[in-house]
Parts: sequence; C-alpha cells; structure tokens
Amino acid sequence: MKDVSSSYLKTEAQTWMSRKRKVDDAEDAASRRIVIHLGSEHIRIGRSSDVYPTTMPCALTRYMRTPHYRCKPRVDLLKPSGMPVQSETVQENNSEQETHPADEKPSLHASQVEANPTDPAASPSMDDDSQQMQQDEESNDPLSQDIERLRTELRAIMRQYRLRSVGNGYASAKSYNASVQPEPVLDHNDMFHIGWVEALPNGRAKTHHGDSDLLIGQEALRLDALSPQDTSQCCTPGEKPGWQLFRPWYRGMFNVEQYEDVYGPSAGVHAMLNDFQTIISHAISAPTSTSSDDDTLMSCGLGIPRNQYADYSVLLLIPDSFSRADIRALGTVFLTQMGFAALNVQTEGLCAMFGAGLSAACVVDVGATSIGISCIEEGLVLPETRIALAYGGRDISLFFGEVLQRSSFPYRELDVSNRLADLALLESLKERFATLLPNQVSLNLYDFIVRLPHTQAKKYALRLYDEPILAGLLLFHPEVISSQALALPRRSVLSSDQSQARSLEELEAATNAVTTNASLGGDEAPELTTDTICDVTPTLAMFSTMRSVPESVGVALGTMKPVAAAPNSANSTSTTSADKSSSTEDSAGEKASDIAQDKSVDKSTEKTQNIDSTISSNNVATEKSGLNASQLAAQTDADSLALDTNESAKDPAVATKSAPSNQPGNAPSSVAYASQTQRCMAAAALAAQEGIDIVSDASRTSLDQAVFRSLLASTGSIDGKLGGAGNEERLRKLANNVMCIGGGARLAGLGEALEARVSLLLAEHYTPSNPNRAPMVSVPANFSAPQATVIPPPRNMEPEHLAWKGLAVLAHLDSLQELWVYASDWDTLGYRALKEKSLFL
Repeated sequence: MKDVSSSYLKTEAQTWMSRKRKVDDAEDAASRRIVIHLGSEHIRIGRSSDVYPTTMPCALTRYMRTPHYRCKPRVDLLKPSGMPVQSETVQENNSEQETHPADEKPSLHASQVEANPTDPAASPSMDDDSQQMQQDEESNDPLSQDIERLRTELRAIMRQYRLRSVGNGYASAKSYNASVQPEPVLDHNDMFHIGWVEALPNGRAKTHHGDSDLLIGQEALRLDALSPQDTSQCCTPGEKPGWQLFRPWYRGMFNVEQYEDVYGPSAGVHAMLNDFQTIISHAISAPTSTSSDDDTLMSCGLGIPRNQYADYSVLLLIPDSFSRADIRALGTVFLTQMGFAALNVQTEGLCAMFGAGLSAACVVDVGATSIGISCIEEGLVLPETRIALAYGGRDISLFFGEVLQRSSFPYRELDVSNRLADLALLESLKERFATLLPNQVSLNLYDFIVRLPHTQAKKYALRLYDEPILAGLLLFHPEVISSQALALPRRSVLSSDQSQARSLEELEAATNAVTTNASLGGDEAPELTTDTICDVTPTLAMFSTMRSVPESVGVALGTMKPVAAAPNSANSTSTTSADKSSSTEDSAGEKASDIAQDKSVDKSTEKTQNIDSTISSNNVATEKSGLNASQLAAQTDADSLALDTNESAKDPAVATKSAPSNQPGNAPSSVAYASQTQRCMAAAALAAQEGIDIVSDASRTSLDQAVFRSLLASTGSIDGKLGGAGNEERLRKLANNVMCIGGGARLAGLGEALEARVSLLLAEHYTPSNPNRAPMVSVPANFSAPQATVIPPPRNMEPEHLAWKGLAVLAHLDSLQELWVYASDWDTLGYRALKEKSLFL
C-alpha cells in the first residue's frame, strides 16, 4: 500500500510519457555490427540488423599521369575481367603452368570476326550441315569447333527429352540478324537510361560532388572515357596518361598482378591495399540514399562517419578456398588502418548453410569470376572437399558474345576489350536470355538497346535459336575458354625470374614454407607481397581432378604404394586413382546412349540421365586428349596400384618409403605426415617441383566434375570409399542437399542440369551400367548409388544474398562474443589471434 505521505506519481511530470526513452541496448548492439561480403566482383555490405545488404562494384577508376611500370601490347583473349588489359605476369605464369598446350582455345574479337566470317553448323535437319562443318574445319578455328561440339551435345539432350528441333533454325536466325538495322531511340522514350560520368580534358571527371580524378563503384564503370565510340584509336594502356580501371579484389583474392604491372613490385601491394580501403570506406561512409536525379550513378553506402569506426565491429565473409596472406592483410586493413573495434571472419559455405537453415549441405557458390565448392556438416567445413574454379558468370557473358557474333549479331561494333558499355550489354543479355532448359530451344524474337556515351541510344532486333543454352553449357565445358584467361591473379608456385631460374635450395625453401603453413601449426601467415605465391591450400578434391600425377606425388598423397627403385625411377610416372575419372566418363557416355533408347525407364531414372546423356560427348574429349584403347587399358592396370587411404593413415611413414631420398622430387624421409591435410600440402610441393600446379589446374575443372569430386572427398578418400564409419550416410546426406548460391545461380535450369549430371556420375562410379566393368570402389551387393538433389534457396531470399544473410543472423548469437578479435589482440598477436579464434584456420 502506498504511503499517504509520498508524493510519487502525484504530478503529471512523473508519468512515463514525460520521461526520456532510452535506446534499447540489444538493438543498438546489432546496429553496430557491420557485415561485409567480399564477392568475386561486388561487395555486399550492411548492418546486421538490415534486411538486405547494399551492393556496389568492387572497382575503382583513377587517372594515371605517369606511364605504367610494365607496358605490353593488347592481347585478344576471352578475358573474364572487364579490365582493358590483362596482366603480363599472369600470362607468363600461365605459359609456365600450362601442361596441356593443345587445350588452349583462342577467342575471337569483333574485328577478328569480320576478318574471319566462318560460322559453325548448328541445325540438325539442315542439308548444309556437312558443308558448314567442312568450312569450320578448313578455317582451323578451335573455338568454332568447340561450339559445334556443344551443339552436338545439345541435340543429344533434346533427343533424350524427346524434343523436336526447328528445321533450319540456326540459318534462319542468322539470316534474320544479318538484315537487322538499328532503330534510334529518343531520350524521352529511354526510361532505363542511367547516364555517364564525363571525363574532362584536364584529367578529372565531373561528378555530382565536384571534379575528381578518382571514381569508385558504379561511377567508375560509367565513365565515358572507358566506353569510347571509336575503339580503333585505342592504344596500349600505360603508354600515355589516361584513365585506368582497377579491381583490387578479384576472383576471391587480392589482385596483386595488376597492381604490380602498374606500380611495380615495390609499391604495388601498398597501392592495392589503399585502393581496397578506399572502396570499403566509401561503401560504409557514403550516404544511404540519393536525393536528386543526378546522383543515381553514385553507389549508396551505410552513412557511418569515419570518426565513428571505432564504435563498430566487422564481420567479414571470405571464400571457402582462401589465401592466408590475404586474411592477414585484411586484418591489418580493418583493425589497424581503419580502426574498427573488433573483427570476425567466416567462410561463405558455412554462412550460406546457416542462412538456409540446413545442418549439412554441398554449397556451390557461382560468382562472376570464380566458383567455390565445399561440403559442410554440422557447422564445420570439411576441408578436403573445397575446390575453387577460375570461371563464373562473367565468362558465360563473354562466351555468349562469341556465340552471338557467329550468328550475325546485329550490333557489329561489339568490343568488350575496349568498351565497358559492351561488357555491361552482354551481362544484361545473359541475364535475360541465357538458360539451361532444353525446352527453350526455339526461334524467338527479342530486342535490346545499345547505349553509348554522347550518342543517341539504338534499338536492335535479335532472333535467337540455341545460342542461350550454348552459353550456359560453358559451366560444364570450361575448355572452350583460353587457358591464359583462367589464371589466378597471384604469383604461381611455378613462377620464376626470367633472368635467373630458381635453384634447388629455393625449391626446398618453398616446400618447407608450404608444409609449415599456419593451419598446420605455424604461428604466422606469409606477408602479402608481390613475391608471395598463391597459398590457397590444396585439398583432396583438387587432387582427384587430376588425370595423372607423378609417382612420388601419389606416394606422398597416400594413394599409391611405393614401387621398388629402378634405374629410371626418378623420371617414371604413374597414374593415381584420379585417372579413374576418364574411364568413368567414357562408360557414362555409353550408358547414356543405351538408356536413351530404352522407353520403359521410370521417371526417376530418366531424371537422373536427362541432361547427362550428354556425357557421351566426353568420348570426343578422350579422342582430343590422345587416349586410345591401349592407353586406357594401361590406365586401368595402373589403377590396381592404388592404396587405400585408411591404410596409409594407419602407417603415415609409408609415404616416406618411396624412391631413394637423393632422387629429385621425393618426400623428405624425416617427415611423418599425421593428417590428410599435411599429406596434400607435401604432395602439392612435390608436384610443383615436377611442374604441376595443383590449385591452378584444378580450377579449370568442369562444374559437374568438381561437385562430384567434392562429394567423393567427403568420405575421406580420393575415390569415395565407403568403408569408414558413417561415410555412406554422410555422402548421401550431402548429395541430397546441393545448394547453388551466388549471382550466377540465377541461370535458369542450372539446378536441374547439375542434379542430372552429378547423379549420373555417382551412379557410374558406384554402380556402372556396363556389367563387364567393376565399380570404382567396392560396394555391398544390391547397393543403390546416391542421388544428387539441388535444393532452391529459401523463399524471398536471393541466392547472392544468402551467405550475407546467414552471417547477419550469426551476428546475433551470444556465442559470437568468444570469437571476436579485438584491435588490442591484433596489435599484440597479429594473425595468431585470428587463428586461435577461427574454426577454419
């Protein structure tokens, strides 16, 4: 009972309405955590309390007043980046890494297409098919021949689906496109025109916030100087002052090679980190929205002033196959240079699975310039299942342009090497038309608008037949891309000075640097410099994509028994279990052709083989690689030498009992590798001495093979043995939960195509259709092979935002408090502090 003498709540001033409300602590804490997702081309950033992130291109344009450190002539390649020039160092490294020079596929550019107008045959019912194919062979154009192989595969897919092709469809579309004339579009009718940033003669650009010689994000891509009308006068960039486009973060790692070409080895890394910090600061501090029509080109940000960075913490999302040197550089940028309070680093696969609400999944992140694959179980990434592929949605766009040019593309001035507007045009055409659904192959009429600076927009009509699905098939046939275009933007383990070759002592030092990596007990990651090699960890899944590796590498990996020393044992090579992929694909092609004629198959079996009937085209790849019947038989005999990984794990010293230690390329006899990760690291070092870059070569694997090999590696063996406890259950669980994320996952029909191809590869691996061929691994009687199932992302969630959303939800968990790396911890311990508080390092 209230005391009668008390004056509490006896006046209006004492009511709750007159009190000043206090900010909710929980809400304030969530809004002070910034989630940053470093994609292969864009940066997605937002507070953990936001519903969706803000997206901006990770690009920067600067006016260069001095010549480049290293200038080079322009090379016409199928380039996966929008940059006018490809790094010379990348080309040199690739020429040294390339082990199959016959697989190089030169790309054609608009000027080359005009000079060489031959086109491949396409329509299966045309009377001129054979004549056009002869013209292609006479032209000796490898890319046109590859396009014809894709058309042959597409016809097999349509027969499997019992779809009828349009007679003379390719020729009809080509003749129509050749007669199209542009139609001018008035400015008031062009509703989707954005505008351009005008470059001034004094080396500055006119923007809404004043003149500047530095443009960031969307403004950098809309600079009129990078999309000139007349590209015939374009010279080699760097020879004279001009605007230069930079991408500091490219293909999931820092783009060291480009900055080394421009600024030199001494200042390249410093300039790159400064540009990266400038882009991140702009994304955080830029206004949240624009108020005038002239501001539409400016990329929006979070509106956080720079003097408040110390009050915010950063959650950083990186690729599954990461570089430890990059993580160390990122920690320095965020905690030391930008001054944030704390940092937490997570990987894309784990956060995507967390955002989708799954306990186990095989995550396929299809980005613009790279694809990441990893298997996650119970909140942990299985490290040996990670694979990074060096192509993505950008390569589909460029290949789509190549196919369109061979179909008399109406916009004949297309030039993606010198005009960023044309690259954006191909991106929009891919998003609108590209598909992997075979029932969409028909004669369809579309239109598109070409917008160039200081000119009136033009509208073109376009008739398409099978070109949209041919572009999507690039994911399963990356060999159509030039090998030099698939280079990682980092110095390879095979790179060397032109003036002086690397000595044996340097090779041994590189081997020791790899085997003492931070994840294996080392205290520090390597410092990021222009001489830092690509330190992406090689995995068991990467090794399984190799057709053959030297004997010493197979012994160190634990997949081969040591053979007695012979006079030529140092130079002899043998084939590991990874070679079984070639025979698997060949038998899969025979199975697909047989089942396609069986009309009594049930619906589930037909779904398993619907698109993978196209595996029969791998027979063509076998002929292309020069493997005849006797060589395949020799490979089969060599497979009998494979050693069970479980046995090698029980006796790690077996890896040291190969040829004598004085022979080059053998593992040190004093090292006993105690884990599969250590064996992979040691085997990769030995492969580098033999001239094989495991990470780079594995990045050129087709998407279906990469997912298949990642699933097999989840069993802990290179060939998917099911003898271990829980291996079969884990394999089935991961295969039934394949999830495609990233912007490239928007490709229509990607899930169905990937599901059918991976299911057929699994079926041929464990239960081959040919009764005369034994399974690749021993399986019980009446064994049923796992079936791959691609699950869609949650409703109302875009696939490219799924990983960001998962990390934003993770930021609200109380258990995250134990994983923060504070600025004081970084100043004291450096990279070791992050390593001790991360589950994946």
